[in-house]
Amino acid sequence: MNSKKNALFIATLPVMVLTLLSLVAAANPNPLPRLENLQSGQDIDKTDIRKDRRDIKEDKKDLTKDRRDVTKDRKDLNQDRRDAASDRRDLNQDRRDVRDDKQDLNRDQRDAGQDKKDLIKDQRDVNKDQRDLNRDRRDAGADRRDVIEDKREIEQDKKDHNLKKLAGDRRDLSKDRKDLNNDRHDITKDQKDLNQDRHDVAGDKADLGHDRRDVVKDKKDLNQDRRDVIRDQRDLNHDHHDVSKDKKDLAKDHKDIVKDKRDLKRDRRDLRRDKKGVK
Repeated sequence: MNSKKNALFIATLPVMVLTLLSLVAAANPNPLPRLENLQSGQDIDKTDIRKDRRDIKEDKKDLTKDRRDVTKDRKDLNQDRRDAASDRRDLNQDRRDVRDDKQDLNRDQRDAGQDKKDLIKDQRDVNKDQRDLNRDRRDAGADRRDVIEDKREIEQDKKDHNLKKLAGDRRDLSKDRKDLNNDRHDITKDQKDLNQDRHDVAGDKADLGHDRRDVVKDKKDLNQDRRDVIRDQRDLNHDHHDVSKDKKDLAKDHKDIVKDKRDLKRDRRDLRRDKKGVK
């Protein structure tokens, strides 16, 4: 009797097992994860962790590079500002030089104009002195002839024993001698005046030549300083452009640093999340 019961229990055992599995499946609709699926998920999480670590490392490199760029941009900006200040000083100095050159040019042109007037005046004085000298020489020649004539008449009066006429001729001789001496004195004075005026003319010509050379030099200096002003203005504009560009580069690098910090924080959060997923 017992052997029959055991045989019956063994025969119904598979049915009982299947029924039990059906009940368990109905109570838990989600199937249990398979071992190979668990292993694959862990591998994916580790890959994500390694990727996050690489991203963090790359973000740190980018952040370091952008910080160096900011430092370099600040140096460039400061240097360009110094260059701009130096060019501004040069420009102001060249403008002062241009103003001084204009004043020098105007002064030398006035001097040259005055030298021309002095030269013309001294040349007129030379001509006048030459006329005076020629007139006094003619007067002296006439006075010498009068003296000679007076002496001849005195000799004749002595021979004729004409005492009354002799006294008059002697007075004429004395007067003609005085006139002759005065003419000689005038000739000497006229010669001195002529020599002085000729010396003045030579000096005026030298001054005029010197002032004309100064005018030429002043014009060259003025043109050079004007070119310097143009060059300095161009350099200053270039420096202003560099300063503006440096400011833009600096602002961009600041933005890059903000972005790099944001990326770094995001990648660190991803890394922490992926590590939690592995656990």
